[in-house]
Amino acid sequence: MTPRCILGTVLKPAPSGDRVARTHPGSCAGCRTTRGFPRLVVAAALWAALAAAAVAVDARPVSALVGRSGPVVAAAAASGAGGLLSPGAVGPEVRRIQARLGELGYWLGTADGRFGDRTEQAVYAFQKAAGLVADGIVGPKTRAALARGALPPFRPAAGSLAEIDLRRGLLMILREGRLAQVFNVSSGGGYRYVQDGVWSVASTPRGHFVFTRQIDALVHAPLGELWRPKYFVDGYAVHGSGSVPPTNVSHGCVRVSYAAMDWMWANHLLPMGSRLWIY
Repeated sequence: MTPRCILGTVLKPAPSGDRVARTHPGSCAGCRTTRGFPRLVVAAALWAALAAAAVAVDARPVSALVGRSGPVVAAAAASGAGGLLSPGAVGPEVRRIQARLGELGYWLGTADGRFGDRTEQAVYAFQKAAGLVADGIVGPKTRAALARGALPPFRPAAGSLAEIDLRRGLLMILREGRLAQVFNVSSGGGYRYVQDGVWSVASTPRGHFVFTRQIDALVHAPLGELWRPKYFVDGYAVHGSGSVPPTNVSHGCVRVSYAAMDWMWANHLLPMGSRLWIY
C-alpha cells in the first residue's frame, strides 16, 4: 500500500532523518500512514499539497492566509488589509460594511465599527442570499455582491409574516409584503439521533404555521437549551442559541443568535398568532 499523507500526497522514504514517532500526539490517521517517514518530508508534503490545491475561500488561496508569516498574516486579514475583513477587525471600513448590510436589511444591530458576532451572523446571511460560500469573511466576492445589493428571494404574501428558507438557512421578516430583516439561522441537520431509545432524524417541519406560545426565559429541553423560544408547532421553536453556524446542525428547532432573539423580543417580532412559512 502506497504511504500517503493526510492530504493524499505520496510520500517517499528518506535514507535518514528524524522519523515520525510511532505514537504521535493525537494519533491521527495521517500520522499512522506516514509512520517511518521524516517529519520534514511529511510537513513539506502537507504544505505542497495545500499550495497545489490552492483552496479558495471567497476567492483567496490558502497561501494568502497561511504559510507566510503566521500571526502577521492573520492580523492583516482581521484588520482589513488587502481587502479582507474578518471577525476581530475594527475601524471605519467595518462600519461601512455594517451600514451597507443594515441598509439591505441584514440585521446586526448598531454599526459600531467592530466586527463581532452580530456582524459575522449578518455576513453569513448575506453570503447565503448572494449564493456565496458562507465563511463570514468579507472578501472581493462579498464586496461585489454588497455593491450590487443582493437580496434573498421570498414568497410574496399580503400582510406581515416570517418566512424561513431551509435550503438557504435564512429567516426573513416581511412587513406588508416587503422584506424588512434577514437573519442567519441553523435548522434541522438531517442526521439521526436517539432520544429515550427512539431513533429520529433531525429535521425542521415545513408548512404554514402560527406562533402559539412563547417563554421569556432559558428553557432546558431534553435535546438542549432554548433561549426565549417562540413555538410554532409541538416542541419546535425559533429560539436563541450560542451556536448558530452557517450550516444546519440543530435537532429541528430554528436557531438564531442570542442577540437576534433579544432584538426580536424587544421589537415585538414573531408575536403570538402571527404567521410563519417554512419551506
